Amino acid sequence: MASGCDHIEHVRTQLPYAMLVGAVGIAVGTIPSGYGLPPLLSLLIGVAVLIAILRYFGRKSDSASPQS
Repeated sequence: MASGCDHIEHVRTQLPYAMLVGAVGIAVGTIPSGYGLPPLLSLLIGVAVLIAILRYFGRKSDSASPQS
């Protein structure tokens, strides 16, 4: 409410990120841990996968550039 952002618009913009992290968490953490993969290894692989996805699909935002 303080920022004036519509709740539905916020959910719509953040849902893809939450779904991505959830899918990577299940695919790299929960399922392999059930088969005995060490948790630290799952964590490292999960972080690497998320960084790779960010580098491959990510794009610079317009607000990242310095203002004159």
